[in-house]
Amino acid sequence: MRWGIIATAVAGLAAVVAAQDAGARPKWNISGAKLVTAKKGDTSPSVSEEFTIDKPVSTPITLSSGEALRLSMTFKAGNEVGVPHQAYLFVQQADTGIETFFPFDVAPTTAKAKLEITHKDLPPSFIVSSSPLTLTMAIGDFTENIKSIFIPVAQVQLNFDSMTVSAAKRSLGESPVVYAPLPELRHTFRPDPKNPPKILTLIFLGAIGAALVGLFGAWATLGANLSALPKALRAAPLSHPTFLASVLGLEGIFVMYYLKWNLFQTLTAAIIVGPVAFYSGSRTLREVRARRLNGER
Repeated sequence: MRWGIIATAVAGLAAVVAAQDAGARPKWNISGAKLVTAKKGDTSPSVSEEFTIDKPVSTPITLSSGEALRLSMTFKAGNEVGVPHQAYLFVQQADTGIETFFPFDVAPTTAKAKLEITHKDLPPSFIVSSSPLTLTMAIGDFTENIKSIFIPVAQVQLNFDSMTVSAAKRSLGESPVVYAPLPELRHTFRPDPKNPPKILTLIFLGAIGAALVGLFGAWATLGANLSALPKALRAAPLSHPTFLASVLGLEGIFVMYYLKWNLFQTLTAAIIVGPVAFYSGSRTLREVRARRLNGER
């Protein structure tokens, strides 16, 4: 009986000492805490509210498109400035309980902390929902010398434009039509030129006409010896007609190119007719040379 009374007394004393020790431990604190919403580049904020660990922002904050939500404060360990090992802002969706967090940027010497959040930092599921967001700070340390705390900050209502919401829906695959045929692209190309410029055609036509006039003029002046034609045909019955036909064929190829053929058709025909003209022409010139050597004209 005596030992039971002693054990009970010792346990009670230990509990009192532990409670006193816990009460003596300092806890994390904040000072000069401020919540601001403002557009990029604006000097005057849309909303500016102060809060403490015991008094969050009383009215809901609206965050619109193009605005940034900024938090600034100084961390304290008890009454002294201190830098915690961890300091986060938890953002939780009220109706689903989905949450994300953002770490504070804390100066190592002054313990001044700041954080900026825009719609680009928020998950798409937050943007497409009309549910308000709950902001809560968590400040903690790896050691047990200072008590960690959770600080309610504010309620935020998102008010983004339709473009921002549509982009968030597309990223979630909630677009009404994800896969659909795109409009047909019709390319209109300039048609290939069918004929060369008229001025160029007239120049070459004039040159050919002048050459023919000169040829017939030379024949008329010097005298064309047509009496040798039967002998030439007997000496080379294939070369002369073939050469003349191949020359006319080349001219016909160029005429077709001028009228409707393309370059590939023209080259194909020229490759076929060209060797024939070369071979028959060499045979024809050989026959003419033989007559010249015999003194015939």
